[in-house]
Amino acid sequence: RTSKDLIVVLLVWSLAVAGHLRVFNQESASIHSVWRLVSFMLSSATILSASFEVLFWSRGLLAMIEHFVIYTCIGYDIQYLEYIWRVRAALMRRLSVCFETCFSLLITVALFSLPLMLLDFANGDTWQLLPNLLIVLYLAYVFWQVATVTEACQKVPPFAISFMDKEALCLVQLIEASKAGIYVWGTMVTKGIIQKVVYMSCVAIFGISTNILDLV
Repeated sequence: RTSKDLIVVLLVWSLAVAGHLRVFNQESASIHSVWRLVSFMLSSATILSASFEVLFWSRGLLAMIEHFVIYTCIGYDIQYLEYIWRVRAALMRRLSVCFETCFSLLITVALFSLPLMLLDFANGDTWQLLPNLLIVLYLAYVFWQVATVTEACQKVPPFAISFMDKEALCLVQLIEASKAGIYVWGTMVTKGIIQKVVYMSCVAIFGISTNILDLV
């Protein structure tokens, strides 16, 4: 799975750079155009590398949750399962702290890129729009995968109680009380949160786009 994600990242970066190269070939060669191309290559590589790191750890956390579910189905000892879940919940909390700065940076990049893309579109720079659109769509995919980890944690208690007897009630209560998942600045990242952010971003972009088109 990691190799596929890496191939997708490289493909997105290659297509984005190819789009800027097309614009670069249509413009007259100058130091400004060369510097803009190089800066885009470096900045897009940095952003996609950070998003790949977030996606990589999200995949790992999701695999840990799936393994825990398998242990539950097999019928491991309750105390051992409680210990395993405590370790996993603590790891998620620790990784959430590491994610905060990176995740906030990616969200900021995505939100600021959308108005700039509308400005390029209004100016008729269609090929300038496509590379940024690819990166923003990939960032949205990464955010959705991060939210999948939290959703998977919330599905564990009903799944565990359906496969275990009443003695597992304490395990279910422990899982629910741990509130395991991915947090960013104290807020649990769920698919509902991501959908709200996308909705609010679309509303804001619609308002900004009308002003931009009026000015052009």
